[in-house]
Amino acid sequence: MSIDQDALNHVWDEAHEWNAIIDSVAGRDHLTGIPNRRRLDKELIEQLSQAKRHQQNLAVAMLDLDGFKVIDQKDHLKGDQVLHDFAQSLQGKARKGEFVGRFGGDEFVLLLPQTDINEAEEVVKRIHSELQDLCRQENFGITWGLTVTDGNLTIKDVYHQADLALTNLKTSDRRGKLGVFKKEGAIETVELLPAPPAG
Repeated sequence: MSIDQDALNHVWDEAHEWNAIIDSVAGRDHLTGIPNRRRLDKELIEQLSQAKRHQQNLAVAMLDLDGFKVIDQKDHLKGDQVLHDFAQSLQGKARKGEFVGRFGGDEFVLLLPQTDINEAEEVVKRIHSELQDLCRQENFGITWGLTVTDGNLTIKDVYHQADLALTNLKTSDRRGKLGVFKKEGAIETVELLPAPPAG
């Protein structure tokens, strides 16, 4: 039985094309349209390696939507739309070289290569300010956690530090605040813009 080499090559090429499509879909969050957790983890691992190799800073900001659960419980479809619109807006605010991904639920992560802690705070302040129209329109707030590494941390440690900075803010009213993880483990709270009115 002879095998048609041209036909075999055609099937092989099609298989490669479908694999590329599957990989693309697997790396994109179906609800928000931005990179998903799998793609985010891969990007963070790569950027940690580059930061370590070139002795550069890598800032990692984690953020979540305060008040989102109230929106989602009232109208799940509305909640989906808010998440989609927010994710697209957040990605649109990122500059060249910056990376935005969905961490899970209403949490997102922003990777800022070659960025020290002071520069990262300014980036967060800018993006937070530019997202306020959407926050007021949909009545939710944003809380941020920020950490900076030179690449000598594991992906788990980076997420842990950013999450600690986010969740361990010194005040129970977290809206419109940035928690900054310091080397000694302390969390510094930075006031951003006032939160949108509740109601």
